[in-house]
Amino acid sequence: MNRITQFLKGSIINKVILVVALILISVGGILAVNIISFLYVKDSLELIVDRDVGQVIENTRINNDFRNSIILGDLLLHTFIERQDTLEQEKDRLIDEIKADIRSLKADENTSKKIFQEYIKKLDKLFDRCAAINGILNEINTIEEAMDIDLAILDDIVIEKELTMAIEDSEEAESIKQLALMLPGYREIFSEIILEFINAKNTHLGAKEFIPDHEQKIRSLLDEFDIGLSAMPIAWKEIIPYVRNLMELTARYKFQIAKVFKSMREFHEDLGDLKLFQKQVIAETWTINYQIFKNTDAIRKKTSENISSSIKTTILLSLIHISEPTRPRLVS
Repeated sequence: MNRITQFLKGSIINKVILVVALILISVGGILAVNIISFLYVKDSLELIVDRDVGQVIENTRINNDFRNSIILGDLLLHTFIERQDTLEQEKDRLIDEIKADIRSLKADENTSKKIFQEYIKKLDKLFDRCAAINGILNEINTIEEAMDIDLAILDDIVIEKELTMAIEDSEEAESIKQLALMLPGYREIFSEIILEFINAKNTHLGAKEFIPDHEQKIRSLLDEFDIGLSAMPIAWKEIIPYVRNLMELTARYKFQIAKVFKSMREFHEDLGDLKLFQKQVIAETWTINYQIFKNTDAIRKKTSENISSSIKTTILLSLIHISEPTRPRLVS
């Protein structure tokens, strides 16, 4: 007969001690099962938080960054003329931020990476157009200032000579009188050219459709201005250098106008292309949003499964341990 049987045949105190010991063992077993189960849930949750929740947060940040980049890119593209001094730095900063977000995408998000990289190429190409247009506009502005100065000089010369030669009847005096009548017309044409070009810039750099009327009107005004200069009386030698300089400036102006309208047409076409591609970029951000939703839902389900599994395991093992104390009582 084994020792347990001998012990059970002993006093009631021995039996009570044995029952208490078995109860303590059962409770300890239950506690051990609970601790092991909760440690498992804890480890699972930590893994989920470190891996999945972190990726959800990162995708949310990237998604918001891309949307903000589109807004900022549009702002720079529609105000690049006013940002000549800072455009290069702002453009570089924007593209660097987009590239950093692309690097943050997961390795398996190749489709998103390709779309955003293509967006960078199109955006960078447009900013190159902006820089080229700004360069041409600076040249046009320089020519306009030079033409304005020459016209002003001619005005001053005519006014001065009119006062000193009012009573003379010479070929030079006649040239001054003709020039005095013609200069206001030149000034009016020049002002029309500048005003029309301002309207053209505002229209072509933001309109949905490119309107060729502005370019045609500016060319017509320049031709009219050029013809007027050719007809200007040059019997008066003092004005010859200024007239010739105006004719040279007009030729340069025509050349730069042709260049800037060509660049603005290309800018307008590329901007339309970018706008269409932005829809694909935005659609891709919605894909990222959907992935965020899927990951969040997966985290919720995984957590629920771990907790449910832990509860079931605890109940099962607890029942097993609770049934153990009844076995010794079968021994008489």
